[in-house]
Formats: sequence, C-alpha cells, structure tokens
Amino acid sequence: MVLMLFNDSKKLKPLVSSTGWKILRFINNEPSYPLKIAKSLGIHEQKVYYHVKKMLDAGIIKIVREEEIKGANAKFYAPCSSGFGVSLNEKESMNNSKILEFFNEFNLKGFNGKIVVGSPEPHGPLKTWAKDSHYSAILSFFLGNHIGFSGIDSISIDTDIKLANDYSSDNFILIGGPGVNILTYDLNEHFPAKFQAEFVGQAPSANFGKGFKSLKTGKEYSASSVGVIQKIKNPFNPKKALIVFAGVGKSGTYSAIHAFISSTLEILKDYSKDSDFCRIVQGNDLNGDGKIDSFEVLE
Repeated sequence: MVLMLFNDSKKLKPLVSSTGWKILRFINNEPSYPLKIAKSLGIHEQKVYYHVKKMLDAGIIKIVREEEIKGANAKFYAPCSSGFGVSLNEKESMNNSKILEFFNEFNLKGFNGKIVVGSPEPHGPLKTWAKDSHYSAILSFFLGNHIGFSGIDSISIDTDIKLANDYSSDNFILIGGPGVNILTYDLNEHFPAKFQAEFVGQAPSANFGKGFKSLKTGKEYSASSVGVIQKIKNPFNPKKALIVFAGVGKSGTYSAIHAFISSTLEILKDYSKDSDFCRIVQGNDLNGDGKIDSFEVLE
C-alpha cells in the first residue's frame, strides 16, 4: 500500500469523521459524484457536499473527471492515495505531498498513464536507437514508493504509440530527447524549453542540434550532461498531462531523472498546476571517475 503522509493535524480532521470515512471508502471502490454518494449511503446530499469539500481542501480526495448528468455538471471524486498516515518528519511529508501534486493526473487507483521510452531499434529521423531507456526503471522504482502501479502496460515504446497515432487518450511521461524518442520529437514545439530543430552526429550517438533553448531566459544549453524536466497539459487533450525527462545526450536524461529523485523539493519548489513547468539541471562528475555524482539547478 502506498501511503499519503500528513504532518498537519488539521488536514487529518476529515478522516476522523465517521461520515467522511464512509464517503472515502465508497469512492475508493469507484469514483463518484455527491448525489450518487448521498443516495447510495443514505446521507443527505448537503452533508455529502460538506465532507467532500473538507476532504478536497485537505488534499485527501481529488476531482478525477466531470460529466453532464441530467443537464447538470457532476464532479467525480476519488482518493488521492490508497492509504493515509502521519509523519513526524516534516521534510518527508512535504516531499511526499509535492510528488503527489506533481503526478496528480497519473495517480488514479494506481498509475494512470504511460512511461514512454525510445525504441532499441533504429527509428525516427536519424534512424537512431535509444540508449537511455533503462533510466525509466529508476523513475519507476521511485514512483512505486508514491503511486501503486496497477498493470503491466505502464511502460511503452515510442514506436508503438506512434503507430497507434493516439496522443490524446493518456497521460505520458517521456524518457529521452527528440533524437531517440519520437513522441518528444513530435511534441517538442509545445514545451517551454525546446530542442533546436537540427540534428548533428551519427547514430547511435547523435545529438539534437545545439541542445535546447529556454523560453523563460532565452539561454541555450548544449552540454550533453544538461537535462530538462518539463510538465505541460497535453496539447491534444488538456485534461491529460505530459511530463518529459530529457537531455542533449543520454547523460542529460540521466541527470534530469536523478536530480528530480535526489532533490525533489528543490526541483518542485515553484511548481504550480496552473502553469507550464520547466527545470533545467546539469550533472557533474566531481570525483573524476567518469560518472555523474552531483547535480545543480541551472534554472
């Protein structure tokens, strides 16, 4: 069971209520809306709205979709986690809360989306193959501490998604830059930090032009160990989300994932669900053994 941790007693109050507990258990079985909850549990509808608002404000539940039912807009609610606990470690609790907020769209009764890696076969404009796909395992282990994986289809190859020609029906986490991941290539123009549209080098070590350019500062980044972490609404379906961990080279993708895991609070300190998100990081080899061992946030 994946626990959502709290260190604020005020946020726990909705869980103490027997009515709130009944509602929470009911929507844990299947997302539902207040009128149906009220009829199913034999509770007055206004009372359901009261407890739903309390749990929503506390971050215990979330809106997972909206539907028109009998001419009215109905909001469907579901728990933000499969379990809740108390943490006396403030940093641990804040870290957990930020992670769940960042991956909110991906957290619905288990992992709700796909992690997309580049194909190991020659493909795409450069006929290159991905050498950073195994980094998805690192991210998966990390996410497994916060979101329960619910099936075997959580990780897909970019060519399979491209063949299906369906970018709108899922939340996507893209691993790798546009030189090795076709989805990153196709969606590059929508991200705050765009990879420059020019390929250099030969497969499998080709890079995507000069690197990428930040729309926020106008700076260009070309070092292979520079990576970017970005989140936007899916341009083909704004109810879905796109997250990308990518670099100019494979070491940049590694840097993006490891910086996120090791310094989550610093990476997400300015994250807001209401705007596009972008962090640019650089991996460094401080002890000179040829391996990245530290990270710095560039912007």
